[in-house]
Amino acid sequence: MSELKNQIEAILFIAGDSLHTKDIAAGLTEDVSEVKKQIAILSDEYDLRNAGIQIIWIKDSVQMSSRNIYAEAIDHVLAPLKTTSLTKSAIETLSIIAYKQPITRTEVAEIRGVRSDYSINVLRDRGLIEESGKKNALGNPTLFSTTEFFLREFNMNSLDNLPSVAEIEIPEDINEDQESEEIPSNKSIDDEI
Repeated sequence: MSELKNQIEAILFIAGDSLHTKDIAAGLTEDVSEVKKQIAILSDEYDLRNAGIQIIWIKDSVQMSSRNIYAEAIDHVLAPLKTTSLTKSAIETLSIIAYKQPITRTEVAEIRGVRSDYSINVLRDRGLIEESGKKNALGNPTLFSTTEFFLREFNMNSLDNLPSVAEIEIPEDINEDQESEEIPSNKSIDDEI
């Protein structure tokens, strides 16, 4: 089965994003259980030699990822490619969506006490949240949820890995800039549309 393991390794490397084990199995005309077994062997090999890459599981999908212990070296080399950090309001908005998803813009605004349209747009543009449906309510407002990219960026396998509210520490160096487009939530969203 070494050939199957090598095929899976090549596929994961080229894919970049996570792949569902069922899709890998179907593409290789193999049993899902055998694909999972070979992925586990590959993952163990990487772990045994503390390789620079690792296999991570995101629900029933797998992907190659750099190992956290090499993050500093990666940052030193790739620092020019880094994007700017999120503002405090974007982090607040992302936190609300992560813990309350699926959630509408209006519901986020009610929790934060201010409109969050700008933050939601920034988070969506960065791929951290996505539209996940429509709420069965007047006007069918859009629902937002976090993405698989969010899970990878925050090094989680699933939303079950979110810390409890009591465990959260807020860094002192969060960017305090507030977006000018955010307005008090007592103003109707419809007033702006």
